[in-house]
Amino acid sequence: ELHEADLILPTEPFKEIKTFFKIPLEGEKDRVLLTPRSYAYLKIAEGCNRTCAFCAIPQIRGKFRSKPIEELVDEAKRLIEAYGIKELVIVSQDTVYYGKDLYGKFALPQLLDELQKLSIRWIRIHYLYPSAEVYKLTEYLERYSQKVLPYIDMPIQHIADSVLKPMRRGHTGSFLKKLLYYIRERLGDNSILRTTVIVGFPTEGEREFGELLKFVQDFGFDYLGVFPYYHEEDTPAWKNLKDTVPWEEKLKRKELLEELQSGFSEKRLSRFLNTESEVLVEGYDEEVGLVPVGRTWFQAPEVDGITYLQLNKGLKLEEGQFVKAYLSKQIGVDFKGEVF
Repeated sequence: ELHEADLILPTEPFKEIKTFFKIPLEGEKDRVLLTPRSYAYLKIAEGCNRTCAFCAIPQIRGKFRSKPIEELVDEAKRLIEAYGIKELVIVSQDTVYYGKDLYGKFALPQLLDELQKLSIRWIRIHYLYPSAEVYKLTEYLERYSQKVLPYIDMPIQHIADSVLKPMRRGHTGSFLKKLLYYIRERLGDNSILRTTVIVGFPTEGEREFGELLKFVQDFGFDYLGVFPYYHEEDTPAWKNLKDTVPWEEKLKRKELLEELQSGFSEKRLSRFLNTESEVLVEGYDEEVGLVPVGRTWFQAPEVDGITYLQLNKGLKLEEGQFVKAYLSKQIGVDFKGEVF
């Protein structure tokens, strides 16, 4: 019970929600943009069919439900026309599952084909579940992509089998290693690999954490996010496992991995130093004296670094504008770019 709430409704179906409120259905009114005008998120589905032991999303949001391709293309068109966005960031709880419920197959390549026909410069994909479909997507990026960025965001959560199995991830550490090295071999250094991991899961001892540390060090992700395990009520892990790792130990492991990854990221990204790159302008950073800032293709919004831009006198930049810059300096995962 939640006594503060007058009414609790599901996120879908919208038609039922409309019986309680006088609101337009999806598609009847332009979407309000909550991001800078340079980019927008395009949510291609709702819910999740996976049964990961640590996750409550399937209980909260229900089964995976793909949005039809034509609806997504129309939404993207409206965003481009209304706001002039230059980058679409594709998201869902499980992006590689797109289309299986609606079309009976993995339909993300077909959606990307249609989106690439629009007047958009960049298309970025987030939240790829490690699966056979990622092999297909890698081939698509290698052969057919014109606007889809070679940016792979694939949360692996862990690498030790004794953690992956009780997590109910449905694959082994050797599967993950094979897939990750395949992506890197096919797409090369002109691509980005981002992942996230969970530390402090009930079956993660010192040996398992050490195995994770070693793989992160050996493989070298471009970006990596670390989350301490949270024993969320009513999840399979909450029902079947005891939260054996103290919270202080979880934070200790998180900080250690983040500290190591900070150096790995800086080293990996140094391959872009002293190169030319397109930068999507996002505005001005008031904290450093109204310096114009933007993002290169290898910097996703909100989660990665940014690029500080140095201009010639008299040159003014607008949000959503593309400029060419020489990346002359690296500060951690951030860069300084000289506009030319």
